[in-house]
Amino acid sequence: SSHPNSEHSCARRHPPSLRRPLLCAAMGINDLPMDGPRQLERAARLLDFWSNAPRGMRTPVHKSLEQLFGEARGRLQPHGVLGVPPFGPAGASRLLQSPHAQRLDRDVADFSLSGAGAPTGAPQQQESAADGLPTLGVREFFGLRHERVVLGAMEEAHRDCMRSFERRAFERFQADWEEAKAQIMSTLAPQRLGQAAIGSALRGGPGGDRDAGLAAVAAPPQDAAIINLLLRERFSPALVQRIARLSCESCQPYQAELAECWTIVGHALRPTPPAIVSGSIAYLQGRFGEDLRTAVYRSADARLGGIPDAWALVRAFGRVKFGTAAFPSAPAHVWYAAYVAARAGLSQLLLELPERAAPSSDRCPVLRTVCVKVARLLRAAATEAGGPAPEFEAAGDVDQADLLRADLAEEGNDFRDVLVSLLLGRSFAFGRLPEATVEDWLWFRLHALFVGAGEGESARGSALERQLEGLRRHTLALPPSHYDPAAAAGAVLGGTAGANGPAGAVAAAAAPGFRGVGDGLWGGPLVVGAGAGGISGGATAAGITHTLNFVKVLLLTAQFGRAVQQLRSQDRCLHGPALHIALVLRRAGTLAALEPPEQVLGVAALVRDYAGQFGCAEQLQYFRSLDLPERVEALQGLLLRGGVGTNDELLGCIDTNGRHRPGLLEKTLHEDGLGDRAEFADLCARAGRVAAERGQYREALRLFHLGRCHSEVLQVLCRCLRLPVWREPAAAAADEAALLSQDIQRFFRIYEQNLDRYALSSHAWAVARKLCAARTFHMLCDQGRPEAALDVFDREQLLPMGLDDSAGCSQGEGELLVECPRIIGDYVQILRHAASQGTVNMIALRARVRQLQSFLATHSHHLTLDQPSAAALAGLALF
Repeated sequence: SSHPNSEHSCARRHPPSLRRPLLCAAMGINDLPMDGPRQLERAARLLDFWSNAPRGMRTPVHKSLEQLFGEARGRLQPHGVLGVPPFGPAGASRLLQSPHAQRLDRDVADFSLSGAGAPTGAPQQQESAADGLPTLGVREFFGLRHERVVLGAMEEAHRDCMRSFERRAFERFQADWEEAKAQIMSTLAPQRLGQAAIGSALRGGPGGDRDAGLAAVAAPPQDAAIINLLLRERFSPALVQRIARLSCESCQPYQAELAECWTIVGHALRPTPPAIVSGSIAYLQGRFGEDLRTAVYRSADARLGGIPDAWALVRAFGRVKFGTAAFPSAPAHVWYAAYVAARAGLSQLLLELPERAAPSSDRCPVLRTVCVKVARLLRAAATEAGGPAPEFEAAGDVDQADLLRADLAEEGNDFRDVLVSLLLGRSFAFGRLPEATVEDWLWFRLHALFVGAGEGESARGSALERQLEGLRRHTLALPPSHYDPAAAAGAVLGGTAGANGPAGAVAAAAAPGFRGVGDGLWGGPLVVGAGAGGISGGATAAGITHTLNFVKVLLLTAQFGRAVQQLRSQDRCLHGPALHIALVLRRAGTLAALEPPEQVLGVAALVRDYAGQFGCAEQLQYFRSLDLPERVEALQGLLLRGGVGTNDELLGCIDTNGRHRPGLLEKTLHEDGLGDRAEFADLCARAGRVAAERGQYREALRLFHLGRCHSEVLQVLCRCLRLPVWREPAAAAADEAALLSQDIQRFFRIYEQNLDRYALSSHAWAVARKLCAARTFHMLCDQGRPEAALDVFDREQLLPMGLDDSAGCSQGEGELLVECPRIIGDYVQILRHAASQGTVNMIALRARVRQLQSFLATHSHHLTLDQPSAAALAGLALF
């Protein structure tokens, strides 16, 4: 272990007189004459060599090292006492040691290495400097090295674990992907997809993109709950409220406004047009009453105590509006109170108003007459709505002439004029009223329908329907922006309430001292149902630029079909609520009560269009809401949607033996009690006929088979085999043609195994078999396999050359004559190739040529060969 250079350096430093013999029996070394410095040198080298040993580990090397140190120190201390321990507290006195021995003793006692004490210290310092570490003690140095070794081992073990984890995770992901891919491919397998879906996807058409993009859309959970409620529970107002709540939850951006629309729908669920109009009036009056109470309760000067009655609310509202504590104190106040009572539907208050408003009411001569007649009008509207008729106290007789005198009065009041105009059936310019809104105008026009309807049940109903149609046209003549405050801010309410509609500005026409407290647009469009609060905060908070005001107007004027279409056209997220409203209106019979049969809203079309964006299972749930004829039509349309409708999930699997495992459609029909296997087969058969007429042959094959129309399956197979696409190799190699070819082969094998089971006609099967063999013959010829093609030609007797004409026709060969020209052409090319290659017996070749010529002579009036085939046959005749 010694180094030559080190030995020479030590020899130069220490004189020869210091060299003494030493026996190191403990280390198994021979007795060699060694001096103390040489032992010190070797000890230092041993320490340096074993510096990487773990901390606390004592080996025989350490013991020999201690012995070497002891011997070296004893030899350097000639005056030391024999038998004293070589170093330590009990050792010889350091005063008797040389300076070098004392320094070595301190270094060994402190377990430190000094670069100046030994020549080998330079490598130690270089290593420490290279490691970026200061000179350390032996124990600290060994401990640090041990920690580094342990840390390196831990890091390597961690890296091994991470690599193992990544490898196992990748293998797991790969296995999961392979499983998912197998499931996807089993669903999208060629034999399970229809021609239309594959064609659209391959061509990149809009249909394929639409189906692929919409397939990932999840159906809202509220839709299934609504359909279940409509199917299982009795129709009632409570049911409508539950459906309305679910519908609003399904469309958060329009939740507040949809709640108002559903409130209008709830009032309009009546069986007759007069009742529907009365329901709209009840909604408008109820909304005005709610706004009145809201404005009063928000005011600090309401001065209400206990439970206020109708008169206390009207008085408090008048005090807020006119800013005076003495209300009513003027005729204008009294007429305003009468208008507010009529607008809120307070018929009993109208009868009591002359006494309640005294003495100010004494200055209004026609107040009693107007109040009584308006109260009777309110009562008639409430009775038509089917609600309880208001209880009237004895009001006495009223004079009609008072209304005419009030109409001719020179000094008038706007609120009195609007009530008189309503009773006389005249138009009124609502621009004259402060804070007039679309709701006020609609309330006036709807009440005017009853005024102009006259007496008599039948005559009144027809007259009301005619006037209602005029009101509808009037509302449609105005653009939707007229009812939208976001699009028509700053506009004014123009026209008259009669034929001309709202018109005129009202800000300048406001009565002196009259101040409004609402946020509504004066004389302009106001959110229907927003009341005194003005524009609905829900739409503003949700960032909606267009409200549902026009939809509310359409609902209030009983234009339900247009309202549903307007909802659908305004925002895609409103398609679901529009469908919910349509289903409820149809369940209540409201749609059939208002519109003629040819104009009734097509709910079935709405259901099919809305459900088309979801998967097959969800679509079947939506179809449950339809009547039986509509459901059958919807299911038939679903089956004709190509790969979407004819996959295994919906129809079930068809195994290689032709047996069918029920799919989702059949299970759903059975669970809902809509039919058994016979109804499912009938549905598939009808859908198959439509598919065959449309040229959807892949769907037709599957549907006819499931519909137990096995002869029709053979007819579709024959039609597919006669398609001109097989005559062009490029077209036949296309993806659609390849999928159709696989289906043809699949069903041909199934029917070949089940001829007796399906009770197939021998004639029909013979024709289908010959056509399939002819297609195989042409395919082999196109692939350049003449021997295999000739084998098929002989085995299947594609040309009945060995039979007479009558026998051939009796076996149905006459139907295959149209295929003969192409068969003859390929057959002639095979014979010509064999003759040119010399691979056929000439006698057999001539026999085949003679048979072919005889066949052509027999069927010359049916067959005409093309020029290349005729030339090739003439050349063969020369052999």
